[in-house]
Amino acid sequence: MPSSRSKYVTQFESRPLSIALVVSVCYFAAALITPTVFPGTLPLLALQSIAVTAVFLGGARVSLLIVILAGIVAFATSLDPITSLVLGISSGIAAAAVGYMLRALKLDLLFRQRRDALAILGGAVVAGMVELGTQLSLGHSGLELSFFYAFAVQMIGTTFLMRWIAKVGFKRTPAEWIEIIGSLSILIGIYYLYFIVGVAQLWNISLVWYSIPVLFWIALRLRPRFVTLSLVCVAGLVAFGTVRATGGLVIPLSSALLLCGLSASFLLIAAQEEERRVYRSRMQQEVAALQNLAVRAESESKAKNDFIAVLSHELRNPLAPLTSYVELLQLSGERPQEEKETLALMSERLGTIRLLLDDLLDISRIAEGKILIRRAHLDLRDVISRAISSTEHYRVELHQSVHYKRPNDPIFVSGDQVRLEQVFSNLLTNASKYSHSGHTITVSVEIADTNVDVRISDTGVGISSDMLTRIFEPFFQVEQGSRTRKGIGIGLWLARNLVELHGGDVRVESEGEQKGSTFIVELPLEARG
Repeated sequence: MPSSRSKYVTQFESRPLSIALVVSVCYFAAALITPTVFPGTLPLLALQSIAVTAVFLGGARVSLLIVILAGIVAFATSLDPITSLVLGISSGIAAAAVGYMLRALKLDLLFRQRRDALAILGGAVVAGMVELGTQLSLGHSGLELSFFYAFAVQMIGTTFLMRWIAKVGFKRTPAEWIEIIGSLSILIGIYYLYFIVGVAQLWNISLVWYSIPVLFWIALRLRPRFVTLSLVCVAGLVAFGTVRATGGLVIPLSSALLLCGLSASFLLIAAQEEERRVYRSRMQQEVAALQNLAVRAESESKAKNDFIAVLSHELRNPLAPLTSYVELLQLSGERPQEEKETLALMSERLGTIRLLLDDLLDISRIAEGKILIRRAHLDLRDVISRAISSTEHYRVELHQSVHYKRPNDPIFVSGDQVRLEQVFSNLLTNASKYSHSGHTITVSVEIADTNVDVRISDTGVGISSDMLTRIFEPFFQVEQGSRTRKGIGIGLWLARNLVELHGGDVRVESEGEQKGSTFIVELPLEARG
């Protein structure tokens, strides 16, 4: 989660003298103004918001200044020296403790996480406990009020100062300004009627309850900035109403609890909503990034397929005359046995290259959806037999054999004879490549309901469990030394895709390495008329 602390706190930490000057001016101005407007000890609590913010932004270099200035402000309230000293030191210590606590928790000044609101809540509790201990040590009464005073001042004053210092300027559209002014006007109007005019109820419901939906609206719509401003407005109306009614600033316990509850609840709601906004924005960015990656991957895949198609075509062009020349040489007169064997080997290798190029072309055609399946009424037994015959030369070199359990009755499927033969040829070639010399490959056919399963089994090197799901990936091969180098890893991928085009499926079974493997081709039987 991005944090504004590194940006703003570092900025202030680099200018400790500026922090000290600002704090001094604020404290001395408050010392001159507050005794005449707000008599009593509450101004010290209000000034703690400035002190906490200064410590949070300025660090250790302003902490001592805070303690000294807190004592000066205490003397300005016309209290006795002992009380002034105790209140000043405790106020400074409380401000330093809360400020350092928020620094340690890496508070985000923009309140974009629930943890930021909880950090402020914890700081307010600390400030309240220090104030409670101070009043207890001085033997004052109204201890519960001292705690709630300090708590509310920290929750409202500190969050307001930090949020507006973090980013003073902001932009809003005309519609948003109407929403802001309207919401704040309704909220101020409600609390003005309640605390200044004295209208306690409307339709037998306390006016305070009418403010709750407005505060919810501000928290969910107007962001933490205007939540803090709303709470300051409410606190100001409470203080002004109390002074007007009693001539002093002794806020009733009910009003103090109201301020504590509103500040804690709606700051948490606003921070939670802000966190949701940030995560939604991040999610949208990640989705956009994934979409770009998908487009890029698709473009690269298409480029790869185009390259493979062009390469295959270009390689097939010089391959055709070479094949023809070899055939002509084989037909032209008597030749020594050594030459005949060389020409036969050349013909076989050229045929292998042609088949590989055909497979590469099929990859491009399948990827682009251009491959054609010419369906016909086929006896699957004959397709398998032709595939076995066409791959015989692979097994001859390794002295391998095929045991084909040919069914007695015809098995009819609707499919492309060339493509189905290509499927079984690829699977038989794969079984031969990964079987040892002298082994036997077994081909069996089983009919199950409306499908037919062709099982091609070998007793060769087998497949480990972690590779079973990967062997059908294009250009992927199980590492088996020299066996791996005999192909390019597209036969199984091609076989599966061709079978899927026929409405079937290919799967593999193996008990592990050196325990052989079985490939099962499942095809739908042709419906009988």
